[in-house]
Amino acid sequence: MKKYINIRVSFILMVLFIFACKGRAPEEDSAGEPVTPVSIGKIVKVPMADQIELNAVAGYLQRETVRASATGFLESVKVSLGQEAAAGSLLFRIRTKEGRALKNMNADSTLHFSGLIDVVCTTRGIVTQLNHHPGDYVSESDPLAILVEPSSLVFLMKVPFEYHKNVQAGKTVQLVMPDGSRIRGAIGRAIPTVDPATQAQDYVVNVSNCGILPEGLQVTVMLNASGGHIVNALNKSCVLSNETQTRFWVMKLISDSVAVKVPIQKGTESDSLVEIVSPMFSSGDRFVSQGNYGLPDTAMVKVTENN
Repeated sequence: MKKYINIRVSFILMVLFIFACKGRAPEEDSAGEPVTPVSIGKIVKVPMADQIELNAVAGYLQRETVRASATGFLESVKVSLGQEAAAGSLLFRIRTKEGRALKNMNADSTLHFSGLIDVVCTTRGIVTQLNHHPGDYVSESDPLAILVEPSSLVFLMKVPFEYHKNVQAGKTVQLVMPDGSRIRGAIGRAIPTVDPATQAQDYVVNVSNCGILPEGLQVTVMLNASGGHIVNALNKSCVLSNETQTRFWVMKLISDSVAVKVPIQKGTESDSLVEIVSPMFSSGDRFVSQGNYGLPDTAMVKVTENN
């Protein structure tokens, strides 16, 4: 009898253990299928324009080449590379050959001749190039340094001639920096030359309040190729793709608890939206936006939030 009671107690404990384990299992429906909690999004109709990505290079339009005003030896250099110099500030000091000879001869100081000539900055600028150092011998008109005016920064946009009709003076464009940040610019005048090899024409893109950027910096310009038209779009989080981004699909809800995989053809993209070219979805259709990664072609879901 005692052995029978022990068997019953063991059986009850085993049943309780099984139920306790099932309480910690993933959420399931009544049929035992796993259910994934998801957020959903819907089709929106928005104006969207086709965009062309063009390359542009930073440059300074105003630059000054500082030249030696006399032949002699550089007595001192008062600036360094990258330094900003104010208009009228001393950049270099040159001692002529005659002045150096008198100095070496310990000539009579009453002659009041030192042979020192100051080279000053005629305009505000940043030193981008230094060609000589103290003690160097320079001839008259030799370039000593190059300064650029910070406010003259522009970007030269390379536009293939086939797109020149899409470029209008004063048109606002976005410039995407190498670090992903964006600044606004306005298209200015065209440079009346075309590169023979690429048949691309340079356009000046004016920018403001972007700080001091290095000359030669390459950026991407987002140019609208056509006027905005109303399209069906989804949030980017709703669109999935394969590893090579050659196939795209969405997980569409066909009921409150079932989502199916639907291949799509996408079009123009913005910062947060993707145009859905086909198939034609309606404004009432719902799509999984969060929790869709890794779902099978048909999945049991539970909607927890609407986007």
